[in-house]
Amino acid sequence: MYADNLTVFMTPEEKEALLLLEYAIFRYHGFDDEERARLESDAAALNAQSQLAKVYAFVDDILQKTNQSEVAVFEAALTRIKEVFAELSEDRRLEYVIQVWNANKAKGYVTEIEAIALLKVAKELGIQRGFVEYVRQQR
Repeated sequence: MYADNLTVFMTPEEKEALLLLEYAIFRYHGFDDEERARLESDAAALNAQSQLAKVYAFVDDILQKTNQSEVAVFEAALTRIKEVFAELSEDRRLEYVIQVWNANKAKGYVTEIEAIALLKVAKELGIQRGFVEYVRQQR
């Protein structure tokens, strides 16, 4: 799903954060087999299977510590993503959020809660305007 030009210069930390964001969005309303397949396919495209294993472990740890709280998973994921993406340019941050939007949209629909969660991510990363403009253009 991810463009080749996106993956060429990604650090392992960026790959992990990108997969974490995708996983957190997919999990927001439940995580089905189609989403798992998409996430694993995206990890393979990024050559990031080891980063995906770290993402799964990170989320499992949060779930155990918070009595299975999906909100806690999202908040912990957002904190980690902000740490990694803080060093990146605004264009690069926007590109990553758009890639997750497109990965989510590829299943044929985007739920309201997923859209709101990605809007929150975009706001926290300082790219809300660019993200909203992109989504509007895709209608």
